[in-house]
Amino acid sequence: MKEKDLTCLFRNWLKANWKSSAAFELKICKTNSFNLKRIAEHQISNLNLVHHGLFFWKLADLGLQNAFDCFTLYREEANLVIFFYKPRQPKIFYMIPIETIEQIINNGDKSISEFVAAKIAYKIGTLC
Repeated sequence: MKEKDLTCLFRNWLKANWKSSAAFELKICKTNSFNLKRIAEHQISNLNLVHHGLFFWKLADLGLQNAFDCFTLYREEANLVIFFYKPRQPKIFYMIPIETIEQIINNGDKSISEFVAAKIAYKIGTLC
């Protein structure tokens, strides 16, 4: 299972369950603990911009038919979504707000266990 596989499943979950604008950074973890260094600095900055300011993104013109040219997100939800993947078991994700992730990083923590993720996530879901 790769992150791109979970992205497709998560998109389907969003279509069925999510009814507002938001930004999500998806990460897959195949161990018992998610290393916080796997979140790139630009991802944290952009999620913060979505949540606290105005995020603008221009879609690349690659000769394809894009839905539109650009979009903005203004003070919307911004979340890290961690999948603790275990083969042949339900695909559970933990949705954690970017502010919570930043607090954990600022506290000096280097990782998040699935147990901790379950405690701090504001949304927990299962993908089919």
